[in-house]
Amino acid sequence: MAFIPLFPRLSDQVLAEAEPLSVDSFFQRRMNNRKMEKVKGRRCEILTDDGNFFYVGYPFGPNEAPQLERLYKVDREELLKRFPAYESLEGYHFKERIARLFTDPANKSYSGYTLLAEDRSFTFHLEKDHIKVICQCKQTRDLLFKRKRTLKCLFGKDKDTLLHHEVLPN
Repeated sequence: MAFIPLFPRLSDQVLAEAEPLSVDSFFQRRMNNRKMEKVKGRRCEILTDDGNFFYVGYPFGPNEAPQLERLYKVDREELLKRFPAYESLEGYHFKERIARLFTDPANKSYSGYTLLAEDRSFTFHLEKDHIKVICQCKQTRDLLFKRKRTLKCLFGKDKDTLLHHEVLPN
């Protein structure tokens, strides 16, 4: 398999051959990004745009000569409409916010419990007016008592606006 060099720039031919990617698929890829990825090629990054499409991929290799395995294109207009915070919003923003919710003493149903980092899973949904995040996790109290919790959070289309949260029955 031939890799795509990113420098000096992506050629018009390479851009024309980019694989189409839906806004929902792009959203899921951005939600899977970690805050600091130690291994290159694991973060979905926006590489360039031509006015009609954003071109994205997973760059890897040395900083002076990064490459791609595949190049994707996302419709610019649709992305701006459905996911306006595409540049600054990634899954770890929600994960950190939800972890703070679980450990906030003001939330009586969560207080006294510690959230176990290794037993968490998140599902992200890009809805029309908000982003829905479902967190399934385990909490412990005094290292003895454990309970499973499922938390549903609705965020505005940014990481700062928490519209609603509730514990779902297990």
